[in-house]
Amino acid sequence: MTYLYHLQLIGGFLIAVGLYALVDQWQSGARVRVNDVADVLFNMGLIIAILGAIIFFVSFAGCIGALRENTALLKLVTTDENINRVLVFSSIVLTTLCLFNSVTVLNSTFDFLHGGADHRDFMFHLSG
Repeated sequence: MTYLYHLQLIGGFLIAVGLYALVDQWQSGARVRVNDVADVLFNMGLIIAILGAIIFFVSFAGCIGALRENTALLKLVTTDENINRVLVFSSIVLTTLCLFNSVTVLNSTFDFLHGGADHRDFMFHLSG
């Protein structure tokens, strides 16, 4: 579990970058609002800081769990790794599907603009 030390450093670095972005946004005169979920989702500095904190604390729990041979903390790290694997795999699948669909739409647009199909066929292709 030596990689957990590296994850702690990466998590600490992400926390620092996120806080720097938040402080820079605040000093530039822009308001940092956190009134609802949309404010949190669209504030990249806050997202980076939150993700860094999650990475740091999960890797810290793994180090303490390995040091004290605490199975609950080690199960937390294993569960987090499995969730991360599922998220990465699903994002790869979704990205591939989106790229395939966008290429299909671009090809049909190119054919329509260059006289390869009429307007009705183009709209039918976009709808399904």
